[in-house]
Amino acid sequence: MGTIIGAFLFYFLCLEYPEVVGRLLLLDSITDSPDGNLKELANLDTIKLIFLAMYGLVFCYIASTPILVMHSARMFFNMNDFRLNDVLNEYKNCDKWLNIIKFLIFPIMVSIAAGELILKCKYQSSYLEFITCFFVVSILIEYQILLVYKTISRNSEVYNFYKALSKARDSKSNMIESYRHLREHGNAFAIVICEFFLGALLFQVGKMEGVTISIYAIAVVIWLFPAALVWLSGSAIERRFSCY
Repeated sequence: MGTIIGAFLFYFLCLEYPEVVGRLLLLDSITDSPDGNLKELANLDTIKLIFLAMYGLVFCYIASTPILVMHSARMFFNMNDFRLNDVLNEYKNCDKWLNIIKFLIFPIMVSIAAGELILKCKYQSSYLEFITCFFVVSILIEYQILLVYKTISRNSEVYNFYKALSKARDSKSNMIESYRHLREHGNAFAIVICEFFLGALLFQVGKMEGVTISIYAIAVVIWLFPAALVWLSGSAIERRFSCY
């Protein structure tokens, strides 16, 4: 499912920006009309369909990185804290609201910087749409970085979680089968949502004047950055496991 939707989103980007993204799929625009506008796109033959399937798989895999980060920090998700009354009572504390404000500073700064950028460019879409996209994506990226930092700074808790989980799995195989189905199906649908987030980001990037493939590469690197930090979390667990 993720690969098919990834291929659809990637093909949509190719159609929208054939001169940049479309070249990755070997789509050549015909611009021999007097006004220079795009007249036609090359048909998808067998070779291009194979390329599209490959790009769809890669797009799905790249888009799924927030799920990897949340999976690495799942031991810190205490579901007992999700009761609405308890959450509201807890956030009456001024310190909690202060933390929220601190958390939003980075996305707000990114949005302001993005706003300044498009004011200097001939942006082809809604200003609010552009700002909203960058605000939401920056919140998602910042949240992932904080989760990775938590797994590294509190790696003893992470190690104890895996140690306890390993012992529990030895004696409760039926329970594992039950929650694994729930988690894997939820993971599949969450990846699809992440694909639309990544697709929206790349779509908005393409609206800027003079965009090149290197700009898309920078956007993808920023998206992947929190997931790359998970290596540090795994290494911290391995080091503790080896009793070095």
